[in-house]
Amino acid sequence: MEKVVLNLNWLIAEYEVVDAIENDFVLLDKPVLVPTLYNPFKVDVTIVIFCLKGTAEGSINLKPFKAEAPCQVVVLADQIVEQKYVSDDFSALFVIMSKRFTDNLLPSAQERLPLFLFTQNNPCLPLGREALEGAVLYFEM
Repeated sequence: MEKVVLNLNWLIAEYEVVDAIENDFVLLDKPVLVPTLYNPFKVDVTIVIFCLKGTAEGSINLKPFKAEAPCQVVVLADQIVEQKYVSDDFSALFVIMSKRFTDNLLPSAQERLPLFLFTQNNPCLPLGREALEGAVLYFEM
């Protein structure tokens, strides 16, 4: 594991990182949950959270969500996030991607728009055990 300093517009911190490509693509296996996150903040990256255990509650763009494991939560860049509750047994894998990285995944706006709208309306999706195991396997690779 490598230590990486994340310099995001809402957080500057040092984390144990599973893997990283500069600050464009970062894998964390420890929650990025610090006391300052209990206030609303605007993210400048896309964050995919694979909830392995426990629950978390909050809001994304003022819409409440409740993440109960196993599930996936996606926070898009420029969204406002507020974390309200995280259970003591919460465990998750985090994938953090810069705007530059995500813009290059689907270069055309026509490809991005349907995915953006779906994700914006459905930030928290339950995952079956098989889907969660697949996500964990990809994360570990």
